Amino acid sequence: MALLAFCVAAVGVALVVPRAPAIACLLGFQAAVGADLDVESPAPAGFRLLADEARYGVARAWHLAGKGRRAPAILFVHGVAPEGIRDGRILHAARAFHAAGFTVVVPELPTLVNPLLEGEASLAVAGVLRAMTGGAIEGVHPERIGIVGISVGGGLALRGCAHFRAAGGVGIRALLLIGAPYDMRRTSVGWFEAEDHAEASDGSYTWEVRNAASFARNFLIRAGLRTRLGDDPDLELLAAWMASEPLPTEPLVGVNSPAALAIAKLLHAEPAVRAAARERVLADATQRIESLSPALWLDDLVHLRGTAVFLLHGHGDPLVPITEAPLLAERLRKHTVVSVLESHMVGHTSVNDATLGEKLAHVVQMDDFFRMIGR
Repeated sequence: MALLAFCVAAVGVALVVPRAPAIACLLGFQAAVGADLDVESPAPAGFRLLADEARYGVARAWHLAGKGRRAPAILFVHGVAPEGIRDGRILHAARAFHAAGFTVVVPELPTLVNPLLEGEASLAVAGVLRAMTGGAIEGVHPERIGIVGISVGGGLALRGCAHFRAAGGVGIRALLLIGAPYDMRRTSVGWFEAEDHAEASDGSYTWEVRNAASFARNFLIRAGLRTRLGDDPDLELLAAWMASEPLPTEPLVGVNSPAALAIAKLLHAEPAVRAAARERVLADATQRIESLSPALWLDDLVHLRGTAVFLLHGHGDPLVPITEAPLLAERLRKHTVVSVLESHMVGHTSVNDATLGEKLAHVVQMDDFFRMIGR
């Protein structure tokens, strides 16, 4: 019996120890998420703020240095985040990957903070990759880099990597995309048809779906405001009101333009009215959201040849249906190797409890991703 126990323990050690970084990352994600940082707050412990756009490719980015001068590195591409890189969920994710032994770089992508801001976000991703591989950012091995994209940040990660590779860039080993949409034209159908969510959550999945739909609709409508309103003097007031909440409850003060008032009315319209306006909203927003939806730029995917892609998608994702994962995988497999994990453990940006088997599946996929980078 003692010998049997020793053998079982030895097998357990042999299975666990090599995957310790993946386990550390998973445990990091399962920890409680901290609050968002205040605007004036200093960088959290271990984080350094990179704030030289000419040098780093973006105006602001977090940097968490790994061990050694040339550590394997992860570029973390966030999703829509009104608080930018001060968002507690972004800080939480950065810490989880850092716990696995990586240098972590988290650029703030203006389009995903405020869709009215100018700039092509995927080009910003490519710029950060040039900084990482060119030695501008400390503690990065230039040939051992992985990219993680969350939600619509998955599309940006893919296209940014494609831009980088098309220009001759090397060193990107693999991408991990979590809850990434393939075609926002399709996912947006549900967002515009959904009923409004109640002000207070009742803890149900239905409430989560409706709340996520309100958030997505609001973002898409704001993304098209400049196209729709042009130089309308009420544009900024309307945009600020919309940015306050997915379904603003405060009165819209100071706006008199009929076009601006019509958009405000659309935000609170009946689902059938919103659904009828969806195509025009998407057309208005095309320039701002194109890079978030891989189905709109399929030709760029050819540049990903040789860069492995890992897809992780939750059955309980309230924003992006899990049916997007196989469609994205099918398209990517025309150009590179793809691994897909459909999970009950993840929502959209949340991590839930799960069975031991599902936890093991996550550890294995994360370990494969880390090994591909060269961890």
